[in-house]
Amino acid sequence: MKIEFLGHASFLLTDNSGYRYLIDPYESGGFSGRVGYDPIDIEPDVIIITHDHLDHCHTETIPGKFEVIRVSGGFAGVHFRSVSVFHDMHRGTKFGGSVDMKIFTMDGITFCHCGDIGELLDDPVKLDAIGEIDVLIVPTGGFYTLGPDGAAIVTRKIAPKLVIPCHYKTPKCGFDILPVDPFIQHFNDVKIINDSKVDLDVASLPTSCTCLVLNMRYG
Repeated sequence: MKIEFLGHASFLLTDNSGYRYLIDPYESGGFSGRVGYDPIDIEPDVIIITHDHLDHCHTETIPGKFEVIRVSGGFAGVHFRSVSVFHDMHRGTKFGGSVDMKIFTMDGITFCHCGDIGELLDDPVKLDAIGEIDVLIVPTGGFYTLGPDGAAIVTRKIAPKLVIPCHYKTPKCGFDILPVDPFIQHFNDVKIINDSKVDLDVASLPTSCTCLVLNMRYG
């Protein structure tokens, strides 16, 4: 399978059968221009949404016909489930309540996309509900979400084989958040790919947690 980082928290996953799954599409130009990434021009088969903020749930300008999964659902044998977490460290009272982290297994690899998680997962019930994860996608920019330190704490608790940071400061992001560098400094094993996409399979996954940084397609 292939995973591609489009920008902000948006990823495109293409499974071995060629189906395309778009997670958390942003609104280009949204939030008074602070979402400066180019419009997404990909035609997905399915769009998966973690929460209803327009930098994560914009479907109106996505081309083609597609299904939308918001809480749970399946497509072509891939089932998506949610674990609800708070958007901030104030039990969701600051930035809009909760986020539905998405957990799914595709081509034998189990993913967790954290959306805009803002809590440290101190509740063991939530950790148990998440389960064993191979690839964790986590926001690291802070202010609206976990920052670099908090994201590293959550990563250690979940203990994935790969962690992919997102939702951090770039030249096309006008939000007052941090760049990716403070997050990757928490890891001994860091792999920076000079491409927006990478091929993944079960055999190629590392045995211990590696931080994988992808250049953004629209970054």
